Amino acid sequence: MTFLNDQAIQDLSGVMAQLLKLVNGLTGSDIVDVLETSLMDPELDKALIDPPKFGMFGIIGALGDEDTQRGIGILLTLVKALGKASTKMQST
Repeated sequence: MTFLNDQAIQDLSGVMAQLLKLVNGLTGSDIVDVLETSLMDPELDKALIDPPKFGMFGIIGALGDEDTQRGIGILLTLVKALGKASTKMQST
């Protein structure tokens, strides 16, 4: 029984091409370094062990923190870019 027939190889090469485009996009930006640094933050380890609980006022208070504002700004920019990309994909 052969699993790698011509169709399977063609499908696999298509997936690999898409993954390589993604890797190229990631390596062409600072996002990997930012994510790596963020994931190594000791505060994240503490939060994973004992997640803080935020109510509405806690969230509003957190918005006063400059790092939180910057992180939300990055996330919102990413969400906007995803929206743009999905619109382009739908129109093609």
